[in-house]
Amino acid sequence: MGSRIDDKTAEAIMVAAGWKPLVKYPLADKKWKSQCMSCGNIAYPYLTQVKMGIGCRVCKNANRVVPNKTSNEEAIKRFLDLGFKAIEKIKQGKRNVWKTECLKCGIIVNKRLDSLNANKKCQNCYWISKIMPESEALQILSNANLKPLEAYISAKEWWKVKCLKCNSAIKVKASTIKTGSGCPSCAKNGFNINDPAYMYLITNKSLNSHKIGIANSNNRHDRLDYFQKRGWEKYHVWHFKTGSEASKIESKVFKVIRKDMNIPVHLNKQILGITGSTETMSGDFVNLEKLEDIVNQVIRVHS
Repeated sequence: MGSRIDDKTAEAIMVAAGWKPLVKYPLADKKWKSQCMSCGNIAYPYLTQVKMGIGCRVCKNANRVVPNKTSNEEAIKRFLDLGFKAIEKIKQGKRNVWKTECLKCGIIVNKRLDSLNANKKCQNCYWISKIMPESEALQILSNANLKPLEAYISAKEWWKVKCLKCNSAIKVKASTIKTGSGCPSCAKNGFNINDPAYMYLITNKSLNSHKIGIANSNNRHDRLDYFQKRGWEKYHVWHFKTGSEASKIESKVFKVIRKDMNIPVHLNKQILGITGSTETMSGDFVNLEKLEDIVNQVIRVHS
């Protein structure tokens, strides 16, 4: 433990720092009534603070440099540089707010000049740039085998649609569908409608079942390989440039199988062990040759 500073040493430290002690020296961690020898301010600094270089607050504030206020002319010029026309200054509390007009989209908004910077553009222009035309949104839905059930608003809004494959009514965002998503009820693991894909026809003799499905060609988790390792045999494979094409053909094929031929689903998820049980059919209802013919005919008509 260090020794206590004597009174004379303590006073010398205070004087050297610009303080005139007005009372007898207390301990170093006690308030010491003193007067600033520069401005005359009476304060109660600690000796420990003075030794650290902390001085008179009044002098510090008096010497603070106050930044120059932006003139109206300078403000108008800065707004123009940022793409806005300053219309008039509005006083709101302690801040000067300007009524401005975006030179690009024409929207009129109130803005603080100090809140703007070179990277902060008009928010209305930003969102307009994000709007997806209805024609593009409808095409994206069509590629994903979805049909709109209500009016389109924007790419970022939820849109009620119907899946043409499983007839589920779901809500999607056009922006999400554009990235390769689709109906969650029919979704394949990692399937992307924009990537190359293939359709497979496989059979399982012990289950007396056939299955048609689609998968991406570049998926590291190969779906066809998964089934072949579990007793299914490959019968035929068709290749497509995109998952969208494969999905559209698959949807048409199952329309023939389920609706026109009235062939029911054969296996359940517990037996199959993976999603895709709705794509199975019993060998008692249809043979592999007939299924191959159905797929080839759909491809010829709709490709």
